[in-house]
Amino acid sequence: MAMSVLEADHWDVQYRLGPLPWETGRPSTELARALTDWAVPPGRVIELGCGTGPNAVWLAARGFEVTAVDLSRLAIRRAIRRAARAGVRVRFRIGDLRDWQALGGPFDFFFDRGCYHAIRLEDPDGYFATLDHVLRPGALGLVLLGNDHEPEDDAGPPGMGEATIRREFGGLFEVLELREFRFDAPPGGRRYLGWSCLLQRRLARNGFPVSIHHRAIESQESHVRILPPLRGCEERPHRERLADMTFLTRNSSASRGSRSSAGESRWAYASLALKLISKWRHRAALFPIAA
Repeated sequence: MAMSVLEADHWDVQYRLGPLPWETGRPSTELARALTDWAVPPGRVIELGCGTGPNAVWLAARGFEVTAVDLSRLAIRRAIRRAARAGVRVRFRIGDLRDWQALGGPFDFFFDRGCYHAIRLEDPDGYFATLDHVLRPGALGLVLLGNDHEPEDDAGPPGMGEATIRREFGGLFEVLELREFRFDAPPGGRRYLGWSCLLQRRLARNGFPVSIHHRAIESQESHVRILPPLRGCEERPHRERLADMTFLTRNSSASRGSRSSAGESRWAYASLALKLISKWRHRAALFPIAA
């Protein structure tokens, strides 16, 4: 009898048998790109489905305060050893990510490399309920997902369409960037096509539960052309200032309790400014100015 992806034994068996296509032993190059391009400063971060910990350890080495959770006991034991060898501190948690009370927070950033596309057909609402409880309003997140523009095989990630991603994440998040990329792979492994989805938590959610459609229906969706990221000479300073504003109250007394009205205003301004930047980049790609 097949085990559910929500059971620890399902993942322990896979880690025991190995090798696994997502376990490269290296931090995600797409995570590094997104943090650089969007000038995300160190803050409190949670990784969902951390595996053996290469991303969590990499983030901790760069000054982030990291909490990392995974269902697999075997994966977390390996992750703890990895962190010890690197000499960094990571708060690892064995357990179901839907048990949000055990995760702490609030967090400024979250990272998910392939967790959601595994859990979504069984309990997407539990996933979003956790993020709703543990993220600050205005918090950023990066989710890496399978892409249905490429046929699936037995080893690769389950595919999702762009419209599905926007619909399912749109209740709690603003989608700041959605781009195609290739997952990292172990030496000699296949680099699967994926979606890189940069999100910002809304100050007030539009609501969930989300509506999950069967993959046979999803595959019939029409897809919008993916716009490449713009790299204008004036883009980085704006992003740096926005990132600074987003994390402005991280170490203040307001971040440890209820925020003051001034703190709420700063977060609301940062959220609005990020939305405007995202929409400006989208319009600039559709209507380029002739040289």
